[in-house]
Amino acid sequence: LQPMPFAMWVTLAIVVCAARGTPADWMERNFQQLQHKTLLQLPLPGSHNSGNYQGGLHADLLCQSDYRYDEYLASESSRMLQTSGRSVFSRSEFDQRMIPWNVNHFHPIRAQLREDGVRFLHLKLCNFGAPGAPTMDLATVRFQHRGYTTRETVASTIQDLREFLHEYSKEIVILGFNNLHNSDSKSFDKADIAALSVALEMAIGAENLISHQQLLTQSLGDLVAAGRRLAVFVKGAEPGSHVIPSQPVLDENWSPVMASGDLAQSARWLLEDLSSSKRSKRTGRFYVMQANPNNAESKIYESMNSNQLPASNLDFLRGFLQDLQGLVLAATHADPDIQINVIDTDFLSISQPYATAMQLMALPNASPVNSDLSSSWWLRLTALCGLCGCLLLMGCQRHCQQRLATL
Repeated sequence: LQPMPFAMWVTLAIVVCAARGTPADWMERNFQQLQHKTLLQLPLPGSHNSGNYQGGLHADLLCQSDYRYDEYLASESSRMLQTSGRSVFSRSEFDQRMIPWNVNHFHPIRAQLREDGVRFLHLKLCNFGAPGAPTMDLATVRFQHRGYTTRETVASTIQDLREFLHEYSKEIVILGFNNLHNSDSKSFDKADIAALSVALEMAIGAENLISHQQLLTQSLGDLVAAGRRLAVFVKGAEPGSHVIPSQPVLDENWSPVMASGDLAQSARWLLEDLSSSKRSKRTGRFYVMQANPNNAESKIYESMNSNQLPASNLDFLRGFLQDLQGLVLAATHADPDIQINVIDTDFLSISQPYATAMQLMALPNASPVNSDLSSSWWLRLTALCGLCGCLLLMGCQRHCQQRLATL
């Protein structure tokens, strides 16, 4: 057989790329099936600690109220180290080792929306303005984890969301602001919550926000037609504002087991928590499955001081995240009354919340778990052609030719 001319590969690749679609527009591509459903009837791909990505967290500007160097020095592991005559890590040495334990994602939020299909963002904040001030400048509010912050701010992220929603006219995104900090104060009180709520409403526009009642009752078709494509949960917000108070409607459960470092126990607790989603469904509450366990901080400090593995959140979570899709699909198959509204997790290309959500909704582009077809020549061909089609559109012809040559 004569080799296929490169121009024909180009055509095939672009056709395949278009046919497969991308996670960026999954709501629009499936709008005919989704338009009559409410957000309470959908499982959305979610992103836990969405702003904390590889290369994005730094110690240049610390959220002092949540920074853990003093806790490290006071830990049993550090005290034992000093008792034996050895030195603990300096602040900069600690930061270098601690930052990888606070990374949750490979990509920033812009890429999570487009490449990972995320439609729920769990956002952990630090306000660098004055605590208790009547107004809040969202350009001074950054994403953070245990004190380490991003250069992205809430203001810059809202601009990214505006651009995304303008580019994709039928997508809907939900934001969760439920872990709130001031840098200069251990408390984030009612005045801070009110200032944050007003600032978010002004930045997004009340006319663009989905209200509590609309979240419960209006279909995606109605929301899109009305131009209301952002919902915002704020912990402690007052009823009657355009942001949605988390307490009356959001179920985002957590257990100390999930922060124990015991991943087997965490998986068992998660299965129990999935059963609670049936109660959320009956009472009209929005259920977020928090599939994001942590290692215990004492164990993190011990592994740092003894130079043992794992040395990062990614290494610690990898096995749990690889098993997550199977856990969710098995649980929902065994009990069809389970209703997940968000699969909220980390390192999305490993945990696969998008593929899992597509399967739960019986929508196309969801790869079957453990399917024998997954290693077939045809699927490898279409995957490579889809990749090459996208690469060609970016002018990467040489790389595309090299990849096709491997077939």
